[in-house]
Amino acid sequence: MNSHIQTIEIKNYKHFQNFKAKNLKRVNLIGGRNNIGKTTLLEACLLSVADGYSDMYGRLLEIETHRNLVNSVLQQKNRRENLKKLIVERSDISMLINDEHELYIRNIENRYQLKPAFLEPKEMRYGKLFDRLDVEIEYSYMAFSSNYISPFSDFNDAYNRGISSLKLEDRLKTLNSHLKELFEIEELDYINNQPQLFKNGWKELSLYGQGVKTFINIMISLLLLKEKILFIDEIENGIHYALFDKMWEIVLKISKERDVQIFATTHSKECIDAYSRVSQRLKDDDISFINLSKNKRDMIVPIVLDSGMFRSELAQNHEVRAW
Repeated sequence: MNSHIQTIEIKNYKHFQNFKAKNLKRVNLIGGRNNIGKTTLLEACLLSVADGYSDMYGRLLEIETHRNLVNSVLQQKNRRENLKKLIVERSDISMLINDEHELYIRNIENRYQLKPAFLEPKEMRYGKLFDRLDVEIEYSYMAFSSNYISPFSDFNDAYNRGISSLKLEDRLKTLNSHLKELFEIEELDYINNQPQLFKNGWKELSLYGQGVKTFINIMISLLLLKEKILFIDEIENGIHYALFDKMWEIVLKISKERDVQIFATTHSKECIDAYSRVSQRLKDDDISFINLSKNKRDMIVPIVLDSGMFRSELAQNHEVRAW
C-alpha cells in the first residue's frame, strides 16, 4: 500500500463540505486568498492519516494546539475538562482517502463510532472512550509531533528530542551543513537545556529570527521521517525571499531521497515562483500546486495543477494566488 495521499475527499470537517482534491503528488504546495481554508485543508490531511483510534484524537489535539497555543497552555491543569472537550466538540467528521479508505467520528446517542482510514470501525460509549484517551494521551492541553510544523513549533523539549534523534541516526551533520549553506551557521546542538547555534560563538536559538527556527524545524522533520507525510503551515515563515530557491532545492531533494510526502501552505508569491523554478531545474515533476477558491455557491473548491500546468500558468502570467 502506498502511504502517500493521492486523493482526499472531505465530506465534513469544519467549513469543508463535499470537498475533493485528487492527483496529489509527493510535494504539494497550497495557495489561495487569506482565510480561504489553506490551514484547514492541511489539518484535514493530517487527521486523515491517523493510525489508531486514540491517534485521531491526538491529532485533533495537535491541531488545536497549533491553532490556539496560548489558551492550550492556560488549560493545562484541568485534564478532565480538556479530554471531555476534545471528545464532545469533535463528534461529526467524515473523509475518504484515496477513494477507498473512509475515516469518520460520529456520536449517536452517546455511542462514539470511530473509523481511522486504515482500520476497522469501533464503537465506544463516552466513558470507555474517555478512559482510553486518559491512558493514551500524555498531555491533555497540547500535542506536538515531527509530522506537523507551524509558526508555533518552538518548544525546547521538541528541539531536544529532535536533535537527540538526529545524533543517534548520525544525521545532525547533514542539518548543520544546510544551516551553514543558508545562514552561515556552523552548528546546532542542545546545550544547558537550550537549543544553541554556533556562529562566532554559541548563542541560544531564541536569539535568532523566525526564519532560522522555521528551517531547523523543517530539516529535523525531513531528516527523521522516512516514507511518511510532513505537513507544514506557512513554509516560508520568517525566511528571506532571497533564500527561497536554496530552501526549495534542499526540501525537494531530501523529500525525494527519503520518500517524504509534503503538504505545505504559503502566503508568498515569491515562494510559489521559487517552487516552480527550482522543481523545473531539478527536473522534479512529482509536485503539484493546489489553488483554493470559492465557487458561486460559496463552497471551497480546489484547482490541482500538476507540474506542467503549474509552470505553464506562471509562464503565461496567469493569476496563482498565495494571499
